[in-house]
Amino acid sequence: MRKTQARQAIVDLLSKSDRPVPARDIVLGVARDRPDINKSTVYRFIKSLLESQQLISIPLPGRGALYELRREGEHYHFSCEGCQEVLCLNDTKLEVGRLVPRGYTVSPQNLVLSGLCPKCS
Repeated sequence: MRKTQARQAIVDLLSKSDRPVPARDIVLGVARDRPDINKSTVYRFIKSLLESQQLISIPLPGRGALYELRREGEHYHFSCEGCQEVLCLNDTKLEVGRLVPRGYTVSPQNLVLSGLCPKCS
């Protein structure tokens, strides 16, 4: 098994997802589609894709991190405090930089808003 095949299996899985994915689901998805790729290889390539900035990590306090392929520009998410669903918000017009004091620079980020989804409200 060549490393590029393992990396491609992860990228393929994430490109098919419409929302961020926990590492355990990446491992399970790759194992389902490519049982010849072992778990440690998947974790190693998640780390490698993060380091090469092809993948981003969305930290969720108390829940670990979710992962998705990097997109152009800033990217925001909504996390339901009830059912734990996390979804991507497509409107990137939120001007977070206006919230910080004058002279500070905001780095590109992945802001996570939380609350309740319609099912849990």
